[in-house]
Amino acid sequence: YGDRGSFTKEQCLSERKDLLKNIKDVIDRKNRCLIPCFSFQRSQMAMCMLYEEFKDKDLGNTIVVVDSRLTNELNNVFMNIIDDEQREYFKEVLSWDRLKFITSFKDTEKLIARKEQPMIIISSSGMVDNGHSKSWAASLLTNKNDAIFFIGYCGKGTLGNKIQNPDTKTVTIDGVVCPKRCKIVIYKTFSSHAQQSDLLEYIKHINIGKSIILHHGSKEAKEQLKQLKIQLDSYQQLEI
Repeated sequence: YGDRGSFTKEQCLSERKDLLKNIKDVIDRKNRCLIPCFSFQRSQMAMCMLYEEFKDKDLGNTIVVVDSRLTNELNNVFMNIIDDEQREYFKEVLSWDRLKFITSFKDTEKLIARKEQPMIIISSSGMVDNGHSKSWAASLLTNKNDAIFFIGYCGKGTLGNKIQNPDTKTVTIDGVVCPKRCKIVIYKTFSSHAQQSDLLEYIKHINIGKSIILHHGSKEAKEQLKQLKIQLDSYQQLEI
């Protein structure tokens, strides 16, 4: 995140509004949209967001598919560790009759075959490199009326990153070349990680000597963070 500027509350609200509008447009057309999600926290947040937006709306025969064994195991963990009002609220979300929880890949394949059913799919992995989201992506990519909405980071070289790349017209999934025809939208304000300005502020308060090693992240992000630190303070250097 060394090359990412911070975002404002207004930008966060604007992106959420845009995401929900795009989801509604897709299901109104009786099509499908995939939200690749990390199983811990991000998937639960997505379920709650969709519940709040659509619980009282007529969605026809739309289903919200939660397709990940780990996500569903973590849902049970959440129910065991949260309490009081939070627990009652999450229980209410999980009881929403639109939700369909999937753990078996055989069930995933059956749902993928139902291309005429409007669906909102929350599936891991968030980077689309493994898990059931990979199979969903292969199915949705070739349909111009379907959509993939990214609300999480995709590392360089991952399938999710390749799908996001506007310069490529196809991606290869399990040996099959898939034309990128569906709508693809990337939302960046869902991240809970420290962004560039936050990282610089944190580094200012580290007093351990003359060098700090930057280990995690892309080479470009680390290089940008290093150069910014040099401009701010020549005493303590960042090394990649």
